Amino acid sequence: MEDNKDNSVKETEQKPQEQTEGKTGGKTMAEKAIDRFAQMMVTRLEEMKGQQWEKGWIDAGGRTHGLPQNLSGRRYSGHNDFFLQLHTAANGYDVPVYATYKQIKEAGATIAKGEKAMPVIYWNVTHKDENGQKVSDEAYEAMTKAEQEKVKTIPIMMGYYVWNLQQTNFPEIKPEQYAKLQDKFKAPHIEDATGMYTSKEFDQMIDKQAWVCKINNVDGAGAFYSPTKDEITVPTKKQFKIHDTPEEIFKDGMEYYSSIAHEMAHSTGVEKRLGRDMEGHFGDKKYAKEELVAELTAAMVGNTMGFDKRILDNNAKYVDSWMDTLKKEPRFILSVMADVNKASKMILDHVDAQRLEMGMTALQPKEETANGKATETKVAPETKMDIAAEPIAKPKTKAEEKAELAKETAAVFKDLKEKHPDALLLMRKGDFYEAFEEDAKKVAKSTGLKEQHIIKEGFTNKENKEGEKGVSYVNFKNTSLDKYLPKLVRDGHRVAIVDNLEDMAKQRIADRNERQVKAETSKNQQTQQTSQVAKTIPLDQFNKLETEDGKKIDHFAVFKMKSGNYGVRAMVDGQQMSVKALDKEDRNAFFEHTTTKAALVQKYYGKELSQPKQEERSRARAM
Repeated sequence: MEDNKDNSVKETEQKPQEQTEGKTGGKTMAEKAIDRFAQMMVTRLEEMKGQQWEKGWIDAGGRTHGLPQNLSGRRYSGHNDFFLQLHTAANGYDVPVYATYKQIKEAGATIAKGEKAMPVIYWNVTHKDENGQKVSDEAYEAMTKAEQEKVKTIPIMMGYYVWNLQQTNFPEIKPEQYAKLQDKFKAPHIEDATGMYTSKEFDQMIDKQAWVCKINNVDGAGAFYSPTKDEITVPTKKQFKIHDTPEEIFKDGMEYYSSIAHEMAHSTGVEKRLGRDMEGHFGDKKYAKEELVAELTAAMVGNTMGFDKRILDNNAKYVDSWMDTLKKEPRFILSVMADVNKASKMILDHVDAQRLEMGMTALQPKEETANGKATETKVAPETKMDIAAEPIAKPKTKAEEKAELAKETAAVFKDLKEKHPDALLLMRKGDFYEAFEEDAKKVAKSTGLKEQHIIKEGFTNKENKEGEKGVSYVNFKNTSLDKYLPKLVRDGHRVAIVDNLEDMAKQRIADRNERQVKAETSKNQQTQQTSQVAKTIPLDQFNKLETEDGKKIDHFAVFKMKSGNYGVRAMVDGQQMSVKALDKEDRNAFFEHTTTKAALVQKYYGKELSQPKQEERSRARAM
């Protein structure tokens, strides 16, 4: 779900003031937010290092679970999830529920004196015409396609500030509503026979092998993911029981599941899934980033499910490198968290599938109600197969999925080019920016980069002068963007940066599949419901020749008229009724025996039957 975009406020210990657009103090609000996030990460790493890795990443202590939301019940998206979880845990708050100054005021609450806000960031777009004047979203939507092509669309990162409910007097003025939120986010204390924390969702996922790759529990083994075998290996749970006190034994169970989550995170990164750069080796820079992604993914998944994640001993060596990079390049956190969000979602989607099978509420509610309570979607075991006896669609092979994604990605690219024909598109993929076709030639000419010719599925692969078949292609490292972008601009190119081309394609495919599933499901449900209703009307009741008020049905017939439509005629109590056109719905119900003759007589002739017969009306006039 998208973040709430209410009016933002400046972070201050005094009464908040409205945030204005533009830069303040040399940096935009979004840039300040990125600096804040990077500093929060550095601080957490320093704390964990100082406590010999006994402190967890988020360190909620298993007190809370679930994803942060605003006061109206909407989830925060993107990078905000993790840092709001971190903020909640660091301050010991009971619920990860946040609100803007405006929302707090509308709720009748006030912010406690001295409380500082948390930034929330999101991507937006701004439109500018040929003269550099800003064009509103409404005006842009009202333009013709030709007019829109003359408008420059610029993606910008924006932000606003929020406060946790415990930074306000909300708990005091609305104790009942706050108590419900506490119940919603309180992590259940579930332990096995040995006193270790247990996760029913992960246990079932392993038992049923319901993850994207095989998970092996092996005595005496270490925890690792093998990309070549596409398998995860983890020690058995009993091997994690290394403490003596009940509290520490309970946490030992958390370590078992957090190790599984860490390796699951690695397994999401291979090319056939999320396609992260995983070519590095233990100890180098690439591997360090992948380990940070896996660590934060496991931490986010764990906190959402109700358990902590500590730094792995093997990864302690990377901490100084992580801190150094974050201090020098705060925007590094955006690249890391983009991968963390995708990996976390993949894992939590599978966790929710197990929860729904067990009749539990999803951790990622798809819809939220206005009162802040998440819509609970539960599936009863006995109804899971009621929709259809056959699968709605034949599952695609991995090769078919890859081909479909390539085709859709090319389609998204072409749509963007059609909408912005004068713009040069740079597509972000992993740690690189890519350009295709004519855009690639322009990039090569302006930057001096070598133009390549590659086969690209979904694109028109033509032969070049050297007889090579493919499309023109140029790529460069994302860290070189500041070097090449000015050159492109100086040469007069309008450059549009697309950070999520493949994600847009995946969303299109998902939306299309969802529409297909809904259509097929609706069709199957209607068929089944019709069948079920038909069984409730016995033949003797269907043929009953008497209306509800006791009138005798002498004759009843449904017939096809010359027009091709169906009609109905009847004689009731010796009175011949006029021919009526039969609705399509009633026609189907009649032939499928899901209604009765008496019901149709009552519907089509009820008004006539309630009037006196002709001879009775004549006799009444004569009198």
